[in-house]
Amino acid sequence: MMVNDIANAAKAFGDPQRLKIIRILASRQAEALCVTDIAKILRISQPAVSQHIKILKRIGIIISTKVGNRVHYSLDVKEMENYNMKFDAFFLKGFTPCPYNISRCAECPKKETCA
Repeated sequence: MMVNDIANAAKAFGDPQRLKIIRILASRQAEALCVTDIAKILRISQPAVSQHIKILKRIGIIISTKVGNRVHYSLDVKEMENYNMKFDAFFLKGFTPCPYNISRCAECPKKETCA
């Protein structure tokens, strides 16, 4: 369901620290970064970074790889591209008139996939 995907992504992307984590991982794809590395870069606690990563993993844009006793994180670029396409499609649909009576959205047969 595109509407739910967009809503969940908007919640995940809605925090400045999470956006910074995405930026860090995107700009350092050749490096293996763990929570400690990210916490040092952001100057926030490791538990805070772990919580942010947990939320980003939930929407599928963070990949974790266990190396010894550490977990390294990277950005799933393909999944980020999928979200980019979903946001673009959502934006475009916002300017497309609904073929159904907008005052009866609750009864719309396409209400789950409308956006």
